[in-house]
Amino acid sequence: FKREVGLQLDSQPEHHPMPPSLRSYLQQVLSHTSGPNSVPYSEITKAAIEEQLINLQEIFPSLGISVDEFCTNDGRVLHLLKADGTIPVHYQGSKYNIPITIWLTEEFPVEAPIVFVVPTHSMIIKPGHSQVNSSGQAYTPSLCTWNPSNNLVDLTFELSECFGIEPPLYAKPTHA
Repeated sequence: FKREVGLQLDSQPEHHPMPPSLRSYLQQVLSHTSGPNSVPYSEITKAAIEEQLINLQEIFPSLGISVDEFCTNDGRVLHLLKADGTIPVHYQGSKYNIPITIWLTEEFPVEAPIVFVVPTHSMIIKPGHSQVNSSGQAYTPSLCTWNPSNNLVDLTFELSECFGIEPPLYAKPTHA
């Protein structure tokens, strides 16, 4: 019997250590407007970004918020905010934790974030998945039709629901 998902049953989601105050951390990160580690978000979107990430982390505490380097398709390296960790998925009566990373693009929240399923060393991406390509990038309905009224919490619930219908990961076959 081959499991469709590669995470252990009843495994607890990882809780990422956060700075003492996520709000203070985000205000500090979003205030850097120049220099090598500055983030590219416009002033008019920073408050919305801060609120969306705080709401996301309150509802999904297994997602850690941080800044990291992101290489764009045109070769630029940007410092972007990301939420990464696991989201709960219910599949065939069992709960699994699917590892994901949500990158906030330069134009977020006007533009959709970029979401990747991030398999561990013991997992592989399900070939031909209807909403995750072979690189792990997710394409859910709200990502494909994103508008500024969308939010990260609803997106993450949608990912959980979609992945519960069709898990994007499964355990690598073991060779005897």
